[in-house]
Amino acid sequence: MRVLIAEDDVFTGENLAMIVSSQGYIVVDVVEGMQEFNKQLDKRSFDAALLDVRMNGDDLGIKMASRLNEIGIPFIFITSFSDKNTLQNTIKFRPHGFVLKPFSKIEIIKVLNKLGNSLVRDSFWVKSAGGMVQVRYADIQYVQSENVYITIYTEKDRVVTRAKLADLIERLPKESFVRTHQSYIVNSKMITNLVDNNLFLPLGVKVPVSRKHQKQVKEIMLRNK
Repeated sequence: MRVLIAEDDVFTGENLAMIVSSQGYIVVDVVEGMQEFNKQLDKRSFDAALLDVRMNGDDLGIKMASRLNEIGIPFIFITSFSDKNTLQNTIKFRPHGFVLKPFSKIEIIKVLNKLGNSLVRDSFWVKSAGGMVQVRYADIQYVQSENVYITIYTEKDRVVTRAKLADLIERLPKESFVRTHQSYIVNSKMITNLVDNNLFLPLGVKVPVSRKHQKQVKEIMLRNK
């Protein structure tokens, strides 16, 4: 995902650029005014934007948002103003996120990844040791949690990322994925059989099913028949 940052404070702009880059996304530019913004927009050089609402004493972020809405480019508002008037003026532009200054790195990462995932309907992005990796839902066999890391297994590869299983299940399509155990999530479309307390997947993969999750597993298997 290519990201444009609109921010008139140099330090904040550099900080945002570092956070965006740390997630494996491409920072196209950090602009401070409409002229620079319009140049990038005319080139369609970016897929999403982080917009400071107020720059150089004017609501330039709102003006930029208006142009982005016209052509369907999503954006996130960033502002130090939380008054009722500002909120009312910004929410009508339907931002994909709203972050108040001073912000934390985690806040930016959370809204940025949510935006990135919304752009791709059949997959999602996760951060691994090598940067951001795009994983297609249909390719996932199962997910295993170990301490603070989870491993996403596909038929051909695996992706390790630092995350909680409970958070990941919220990002996966509920009609296709089921929690089978405290440490496992399974793609229900990959299930070939259920024997006792074990699910069998292609290539001889076996995943445990806890007593707590057996009913839900059986229900989703029946729906998929």
